[in-house]
Amino acid sequence: MAHFYGMLKLGSPEAWKGLAGEDKWKASRSAYELAYAWQGAGGIPLRLRDAFNDSGISELSGLKLEVAFVEKPTFLDTPIGPSMTDIMGYARNRLGSPVILGIEGKATESFGLPVNAWVRGDIAQPPKDAAPRPTRVKRLEYLAQRLGIVADADSALQYQLLHRTVSEAALHGAELAVLVVHCFADEDRQNWQAFERFLAALGASTPERDRVVGPLSIPGEIPLYAIWFKDKPHAEVA
Repeated sequence: MAHFYGMLKLGSPEAWKGLAGEDKWKASRSAYELAYAWQGAGGIPLRLRDAFNDSGISELSGLKLEVAFVEKPTFLDTPIGPSMTDIMGYARNRLGSPVILGIEGKATESFGLPVNAWVRGDIAQPPKDAAPRPTRVKRLEYLAQRLGIVADADSALQYQLLHRTVSEAALHGAELAVLVVHCFADEDRQNWQAFERFLAALGASTPERDRVVGPLSIPGEIPLYAIWFKDKPHAEVA
């Protein structure tokens, strides 16, 4: 049976409501905050553009967002259970070269389950005797291979970061790609540590907030960079 996905042009931040689930559409939740931060800016938020321009990476200079897909599905190793990127943006730099932006919003939400829990089910603390699910082991092996890292069923890396990054790197035709974690939380210690662990697994240097890191070491893919972008919630900006 085929799977069908539809996309509509979004005319305002309020048009994003429901795309990521009704329960996520409220001030302080990432879907709401991303809508007002990105569509409210008419493209890449100003301070994030400044971070790209100040990175010293010529390919990130003068980035302009041309089109962005909200809750963009990307199929990985199977046609079932695609990775849903919060915003997948298609931009061009000052020279007109295409650049992919994969934006993951974080406000009150975490990065979800670590691999060692996800591979055994859908709860944070599976029973001690729970065996890894074969289909999830297969997905994990695929992701680890694409990222060029070692990640077995006991890995403490956050599964969400693995498949979001592979989703972005799998897109072709761009000069490079950037994983953007757009954080609206006052206290982000847990998510920040998960981000640090993930970048360390990819051989990256210690990250700093609002600074581009990379290129990350991913075999056979376009150059991939990452940035943790700290922002204020819409209610505080308005």
